[in-house]
Amino acid sequence: MNDTIVGRIFETMKEEKITQQQLANELGIGQSTVASWKKRDCPPPINYISQIADILGVSIDYLVTGSNNPIRYKLTSNEQMLIRLYRTASEENQRLIFNLALSLNDEHYHDEVDGNELLKTLNSK
Repeated sequence: MNDTIVGRIFETMKEEKITQQQLANELGIGQSTVASWKKRDCPPPINYISQIADILGVSIDYLVTGSNNPIRYKLTSNEQMLIRLYRTASEENQRLIFNLALSLNDEHYHDEVDGNELLKTLNSK
């Protein structure tokens, strides 16, 4: 069954011990919708593929093409929260968050960006 997108989704769900209800909750849809994909061997709408890949910890390429390497990765809850915060931030705050991350992780940027000032700016908003 893993020769289709649906097959790879449900195979990975089984491996990762993710239920249809859990996947549905993460996607903000009903469990019956997820079940219908399997029952009809009908792939989910394209706008869900990226989210499903993230939830299952595999690449979009793996889900769509069945590439040999599913490139499994798991984001921690803190990493997921940071991504959600970044994606929902204004463009200005996204730049601040990005520069703060650079200032904390790359010595080259320590001189160019003051991480404490960026934190103060973010906290004041």
